Amino acid sequence: MDVLNEKNLDRIMDLCAKKDIKLDSNEIDKVKALFNTGDDQKIREENILKAKTMLFRSILPPEASQKHVQIAGALIVSVDQALKHQINFWDNDLSDETKNYYLRFFSPDSPIKMDILSQTLEPREIVDSLDKIYPTVYDNLLDRVRPYIKENMPDEGAAMFLRLLPFEAKNAKRAGRFENAWYYDFLEACSKHGYTSMLPRFIDSNFKDDLLQYKLKTTRKKVEDFTMADLMREEDYLIPHEPRDQKNFKNFREISAETLMSMADPALYELRPYQNELVSNALSGKNTIICAPTGSGKTVVAVDIIMKHLKSYREERKVARVVMFVPTVPLVNQQTIRLVEYMRGTYWIDGLSGAEVVPTRCGVVLAADVVVMTPQIFINMMNSVVKGERLYISDFTMFIFDECHHCDEAHPYKILMDSVHDFKGPKPQIIGLTASLGIGANPRSQAACADHLIKMCANLNAECISTVQKHESSLLQYVQPPEDVVLSVSRPTTDEFANLIKQNMLIIQMEMTPMLKEIQQSKAVILRPDEIGIPKDPMSTNYQTIVGTLRSKLTSLADASRRHKLLRAIDHLRFYYHALALNDLLPSSYAFKYLEEKMSHQKQVVQKNEFNLEYMKKYEDIREDLLKLTRHENIETKGILKHLHEQLDNQYKNNNMSRTLIFVTTRAGAQLLADYLNKTDKLPHLHNGKQKVQVVGFVTSSNQSASASGQSNEMQREMLQKFDTGSIKVLVATSVAEEGLDISACNLIIKYNNVGSERSLIQRRGRARARDSKSVLLAVEGAVAQQEFQNMRSEALMHKTIKELQHESQQHLLSKIQTKIEVQRKNRELEEMRKAEKRRELEDRRYLLKCCVCSARICESRRIRALADDKYVCCDPEFWKRCNIKDDEDPKKAGVSTICGKIYCKCGQLWGTVIRYSNVFLPALVSNYFIMERFDREDLEAGHVSNKKTWRLIEQECFNIARLDDNNLREMYNALKQIAADQYERMEQQEQIANQRALDRYEEKRAARKERPKVILLDD
Repeated sequence: MDVLNEKNLDRIMDLCAKKDIKLDSNEIDKVKALFNTGDDQKIREENILKAKTMLFRSILPPEASQKHVQIAGALIVSVDQALKHQINFWDNDLSDETKNYYLRFFSPDSPIKMDILSQTLEPREIVDSLDKIYPTVYDNLLDRVRPYIKENMPDEGAAMFLRLLPFEAKNAKRAGRFENAWYYDFLEACSKHGYTSMLPRFIDSNFKDDLLQYKLKTTRKKVEDFTMADLMREEDYLIPHEPRDQKNFKNFREISAETLMSMADPALYELRPYQNELVSNALSGKNTIICAPTGSGKTVVAVDIIMKHLKSYREERKVARVVMFVPTVPLVNQQTIRLVEYMRGTYWIDGLSGAEVVPTRCGVVLAADVVVMTPQIFINMMNSVVKGERLYISDFTMFIFDECHHCDEAHPYKILMDSVHDFKGPKPQIIGLTASLGIGANPRSQAACADHLIKMCANLNAECISTVQKHESSLLQYVQPPEDVVLSVSRPTTDEFANLIKQNMLIIQMEMTPMLKEIQQSKAVILRPDEIGIPKDPMSTNYQTIVGTLRSKLTSLADASRRHKLLRAIDHLRFYYHALALNDLLPSSYAFKYLEEKMSHQKQVVQKNEFNLEYMKKYEDIREDLLKLTRHENIETKGILKHLHEQLDNQYKNNNMSRTLIFVTTRAGAQLLADYLNKTDKLPHLHNGKQKVQVVGFVTSSNQSASASGQSNEMQREMLQKFDTGSIKVLVATSVAEEGLDISACNLIIKYNNVGSERSLIQRRGRARARDSKSVLLAVEGAVAQQEFQNMRSEALMHKTIKELQHESQQHLLSKIQTKIEVQRKNRELEEMRKAEKRRELEDRRYLLKCCVCSARICESRRIRALADDKYVCCDPEFWKRCNIKDDEDPKKAGVSTICGKIYCKCGQLWGTVIRYSNVFLPALVSNYFIMERFDREDLEAGHVSNKKTWRLIEQECFNIARLDDNNLREMYNALKQIAADQYERMEQQEQIANQRALDRYEEKRAARKERPKVILLDD
């Protein structure tokens, strides 16, 4: 039958009568009425579909029996030929894979599975869910279903949706997605809504695992697609003269217009008098550095500048785009949220942290009016050889550098600004934000300070420095500097625990001295007298520097046995040194625990090494005595701990709701001090009688693994949120808290035997924003207190010099800055010429890379290749035979690759990481873990051993390194699998973990956008 008509309907009724199935006469009359539809073919097809649905409903009631199902089957076979081109999934246009996935909606064990789906599916919910999760992807399908929703015909809408869904396979393939994407997108959309959340399990009882595997496969495909994408052709290097228009990239925005319209209004702000003074130069179009205290509201200042900049371009119907650069990843999310709070509904804001899937990043940036990112991501995209990843300086009309004092030396800020200086096209306006520009290398010379400030202006192409001059009284109303206190304390007169450690250190140093003298006499390595005679007092100010420099020099010693012994000796000296440093600031039990962990690691990793066993025995000789001393220690003899107790207990005795921030030097120190303060009974007012409740937390770098006392971004956010709400009252932090973290106003800042530069002094003081706050330095040695006083003098010198520069005529100051810019430009040109000449000189150089400890072969220099994101990999399949591989405790996406594992020498020395790039596992080497022996000539340089600290120096001074290409990838493709199949499987598992974490972060970001009325835009 070609058409469902009254004649065919009679046959169906006869069939039902023979099967003893009674049909509702009223329903049949309605079906017949649908046949009188006129000549419009589209209306006829839609009414035939409605008639079929009504028949199904009559034949298949809720208590449908097998008999009813058979009749329904007969209908499918005999009645619906008119819609065959639309709903028959056995159509030749559909692949076998699509058919197999669609068959999951049916089941031999449950013949009415599809009917249950059709009756249960709520079309309004699935349409909204798909539209939110995958905007524009399913527009054609959803447009076919919406009329049924509008006419309140949910059954017909559900039937239409399920019939058309598998045909989305063709669209998925055209879009470069997996052919079965439609199936998993449907499951995900259903699972996101309460009403339909049970359907995925009904379709596939194992749907969660299947969906997870699909997402992992999708994530990997995106990375693979990126590596196979079209490379930049010659014509693609033509630089656009104006920003690419956002309207061409709106499909990269993740929120639909309907959702945007429902969001809340942006937060309102009104600039204070001193803030109006700070923005004036920027609003007049000048490039400027805004220098104002922490807590003065520089973010609101930036918001005002950005909004007025974008508004002026919009009024002139020009394209504008602003990028705010931040020095750390945590700042990306923090500043994005702050900007969105004030600008939602008018401009589109986005942020890139580096965890995004690479191929989508460029579109995300170009879709935005304002984007927040780290400078290294921008540099990588600006230099990308992939067409769809390429950004240009001319895509932006304004650069804002948060914490712009970093724009110096080899910082990514400076590298990026060098590119701006050399750029021949239209340059963006430059705005710098900082609390302190520093004073340069000479802390006592005002002339040197002025030269440093002019250099910073030149680095940022700034015409002036904007500070508060006319409205200082207004600034003081909102920003009140805390009281600065410096307390110097002495070490205990007797410390048996420290003396035992120093005794072992002295024994090791005495054993090293004769060897070091012989090395110096033979000139195998050039050593200074103080490096041969290492200071006997390990707590002297320069001890750590001397030992560190000595280790670096000894890695180039050709005598492998002597080098190995000396390096192991220095490792143990460093363990003891850090134990002494912990013993200075904490109960000795923490120093003992640190030594136990280090020595245990030595046993596990380098247990077969004779030199290591020798030094391990020295530790075992004092171990029991150390343990006994920890059990009988009187911590009141440690003056710094006693003063810390007093400061904290007095603070919380006077104000139990206080917030305290304690700065320490190391990540491990932050974690251990927090642990001690939570356990001690010396702080009754802080604990308020609740000793078991943790009121002290810590924050450290998010760039380090947990084993290195680092924290994930999520752990950081959770800790800061607890501090903000008051469940954590004291936060112990490293320098990461100086800038880059959103920390609540503090009543008390304690610098626990820890100082930095004058910039650190200003940044840390700025954290004490609460009224009547105090900043206290507890110094256990005189040098620390002296440095703090010098910082105070340097701060005063900086402010004085800035004022004098501002009093100069604008023309005179600008002339100085332009002169400095020209000098820098010529220096860059000379440097490029020098590099080109050096590359020619190094063209035939060959080195053998060896383990820095045992001299085991790593690879030849010709096997090294450079990858994006400053990674350098070894492309030698035999490499995998020379190393041991261990799981990385924190596998993660890192730019264009995934970090999966760690690579060790057979002797236990770390060499680098296992990364996966373009579906290939590669060894990424760390430059300071190997030495290099030259072998391309037979003169005095042959066999010469050297070590360079960075890959940059290696490329500049030792040998040229080519970029990774397809031939290298093909060579390494199955190398690990063929040599170590078990390790290959482990690395694959590690990669899946990293992919899932990246996916989870991405989902969290999307969920946050939907839940918070912050990242929104109203159409122009």
